[in-house]
Amino acid sequence: MMMVTMRRFMSRLHRGLRQRPKTALLALLLLAATGLRGEDFPYPEWTRVMSDRGDAASRWFMVSSPSRAAVKKLTLDFRVSEVAEAVLEYQIQTAPYDPILKQHIRTANYPWANFLVRVNGQLVLDEPAAKHIGMGVHHLRFPAAYLLEGENTIAMTWKELPAGNPEKRQYGYIYFAQDLPRAPAENEEPNLRIRLLLRFRD
Repeated sequence: MMMVTMRRFMSRLHRGLRQRPKTALLALLLLAATGLRGEDFPYPEWTRVMSDRGDAASRWFMVSSPSRAAVKKLTLDFRVSEVAEAVLEYQIQTAPYDPILKQHIRTANYPWANFLVRVNGQLVLDEPAAKHIGMGVHHLRFPAAYLLEGENTIAMTWKELPAGNPEKRQYGYIYFAQDLPRAPAENEEPNLRIRLLLRFRD
C-alpha cells in the first residue's frame, strides 16, 4: 500500500508561515509543483499529495472493462477538516485504444461508455469518457468532505453499459500512467500517477 504522511510537514509549514512566511510559502509552492511542468499545473498554491515519483519515464496500467479499475490508496495523516477544497489529479499516458477499429482514438466526442471516478466510495464523476481519458494530466474537483483521515481509496473504471446499449457506446483501453518499477515488488502494485491536490483553510 502506498502511503503519504504529511502531519510533520504541515505542522512545520504552519509554524513557518507564522515565523518565516516567505520561506514557508516557497516550500509549499515547490511541493505543489513536483512532478509536472508548470503549464500542466493550474493550482500553484495548493499542496499535492502523491506517492509516485513522477519521473520523466513511465509505463501504463490498462483498464479495458468495468471488471478492472485503476485504484490508488493515499493516506492523509492530518485532520481533513483543515482542507477547504480538493482536486483529484491523474495522468493518462497515451490516447485510448478502440479494440474494434484497432487504433488509438483522439476524437473529443467519440462514443465511449461513461467513465466512473469514486473517492472513498463517493461518486465524483459519471460522464461520457472522451474528454476525461485523453493523453495528459487531468483534474477533477470533488467535495473535500469525501476525504478521510487515514487511508483514502480512489477508483477509476468504465461504467457498465445498459441493457441493449441503446446509445451504441463502447469500452476501450484506458492507459493510466505509472512509475517504471525499480524493484520486483513495484511490479505487483503499480505506482499509479493519481494524486490529491488540497487547499487548506486559512
